[in-house]
Amino acid sequence: YMLDNPDAYYAHYYRYYRRRVAPKVDVRIVIVVVLTIISVIQYYSGWQRYDSAIKYFATVPKYRNQALDIARDEIQERIQKKGKNRMSKTDQKEELERIIRKVIEEKMDVQGGYAKPTLWDVLWVQLLICPYTILSFIVWHGQWFWRYTILKQPYGRDQKLYLVRRY
Repeated sequence: YMLDNPDAYYAHYYRYYRRRVAPKVDVRIVIVVVLTIISVIQYYSGWQRYDSAIKYFATVPKYRNQALDIARDEIQERIQKKGKNRMSKTDQKEELERIIRKVIEEKMDVQGGYAKPTLWDVLWVQLLICPYTILSFIVWHGQWFWRYTILKQPYGRDQKLYLVRRY
C-alpha cells in the first residue's frame, strides 16, 4: 500500500504520532496561567514606572525645594532632635528622603504611563469588565447618534468640547 501511495505515508505517520506526542495539558489552564503572569508583570512594571517618576521628581531641585518648604515642620520635629534621641547623620538623611518622597507622592499629580497603578488597569480586570465597557460604548454612541443626527438637537458645551477633542 505504501509503495503504491507514497503521499499517504506522511498522513499515516501523522495519525500515528498525533496521539503519542500531543500535549496532555488543558488549554484553559495554560491560558489562565499566561493571563495571570501577564497581569502580574503589568502591575509590577506599573509600580516600577511610578517609583521611577517619584524618584525623578525628588531629584529635581524645583520639586525638591517645594517639598522641603511644605514639610519644614515635620522635618524639624523628626530630624533635628536634641539630646539622647538625636539621630545619626545617615539616619537623618534617610528620614529626610522619606519625608520628601512622601510629600511628593501626596502633592504630585502623576498621570499617563507613570501614574500610580491600580488593579483596574490589569489585564484580568480589563477582561472581566470588557462586556460592560463594550455595552456602555455602544449605548453612548447610540444616544449620540439618536440625539444629534436623527433628532438634530443643538450641541451643548460638553458636546462641543467633545467634538473639538475628537477632531
